[in-house]
Parts: sequence; C-alpha cells; structure tokens
Amino acid sequence: MEHPARTMALVILGLAFPFTTSVPAVTGPKYEFPSNTSAGVHLELKETSREKVGKVTYVYYQLSGSGFTPGKTLNLYQWVWTLKDGILAQSGYLVEDSGNVVCSKQQSGDDQEAKRWCQSTLDETKLAAAGFQRGQVFRVGVISADGEQKAFVETIPFPIEIEENGCRLHAERLSENADSWFIVGDGFKPGDSVHYSIKGPGNTQEGDAKLSDKGGLAFMIKPPSSGTLSGSATVKVEASTCKPVLRFKWGTSAIELP
Repeated sequence: MEHPARTMALVILGLAFPFTTSVPAVTGPKYEFPSNTSAGVHLELKETSREKVGKVTYVYYQLSGSGFTPGKTLNLYQWVWTLKDGILAQSGYLVEDSGNVVCSKQQSGDDQEAKRWCQSTLDETKLAAAGFQRGQVFRVGVISADGEQKAFVETIPFPIEIEENGCRLHAERLSENADSWFIVGDGFKPGDSVHYSIKGPGNTQEGDAKLSDKGGLAFMIKPPSSGTLSGSATVKVEASTCKPVLRFKWGTSAIELP
C-alpha cells in the first residue's frame, strides 16, 4: 500500500476558524458522546503543549486511534457551535491489515478536496485547538466512510472545575452567549442523596437529588426568563462526604479569551 511520507501533520481547529485555508466547510454527521464509540474502537487526545499568539492560545494535542477494521476508510471531524453538524477536517485515512491507520494516496478530486486530504498517519496527526474560551469543549471524532465504525473524544482546553475531598464539579458551556451550562459532578459516594443550589443572574434554584451508582450527577443551568445576561454563577452541592462550591462567570461576562 502506497501512502505519503509519514511526516507529522498539524490540523488547526477552532471555534471561529476551523481551518487554516479558505476551503468551504463540508459538514458531516451530528456529534455523539464518547460513550457511543463503537465497540473495540479507541480514540484519544493527549495534550502536548500550549502557545499564545497575540491574544489567542493554541492548545496542541496528539491524536491516536486503534481498533478500526482493516480496509475501512476514515474521516476526521470536528464539532463547533457555528454549524449544526460536524465539519470535515481531514479525509483519506485508510486502515491497513496491521490495524495501523495511514494516509492513503488521493486518486482524484479537486483542489478543495486535496486541501482536506490527510498528510500523515492518524497517530501522527497533531491537532491545535485555537481560540477556545473557559468551559468550552473541544470535540473531535473519526468515522468510517460507510458509517459502520465511529469514535468520539472530547476535552476542555480551559476547564472550570473544583475538587473538595475527592468530589469534583466542572462546568461545560453549551451556548455561544454563555447563558446555558452543563454542570457535571463525580467522585461522590455512590447512591448518596445530595442537596444542591444554583445562584446566577435572575436564576436561582435548589433541590435534592439522588446520585447514580457511580457517584455522578449532572444538571443544566438555563437562561433566565428575564434580566441581564451577564454576571456570575455559584453552584453548591452538599453531600455526606463533601461540599464542593463551583463559581464561574456567566453570560456575556464569560465571553473572553483566557
């Protein structure tokens, strides 16, 4: 099997500028959580370094994958808020008989397709998350051309998190104007009953919840029905073994580069 020289390829992905060229975006499937990755398939992002260029921070990741079926052709996607579906970042990956995912030789296609064609093996593909803000999730996935195999992985370049006595809370931003958030907790006593309270601009709520058998919890902070869309939010969870408190900027005040 012929394929280009195995040199490291850098793919710059971001919220406002997912590509380094003016290639029109080609959309793909909707995002699925890592738990929906096909059985036997594994995809991983490992942070390698960070670099600040002007006001923008580039966070570099090494991508690696395994478990794909030999003979499959694979595409690399990123998911951003500005588009409903995934953006095709790289195409042309091919799974060899050994299981290695290499970059196949492009047979035909126009210049725009060539600009999306892979330049190295999957494990030699380096991704740069550019222009991310606090709490924003970096999501990528590899999906076979026939849709039969898929793998998803996500990370937060600038996490909003707190840990107290082994219990952890972190906030994931869900909207462009930062008025919707997903609060995730883990490390709590499995099956424990907890009391939670959320305070934010024009939006205060509290209640009781029973944790999962894995000691996790999750809930959303939604926009208020009226009032300003700016300020801060405080999330408190009182459990039998811990009382973590998570504070973070909310609404337009959260729209800033770290």
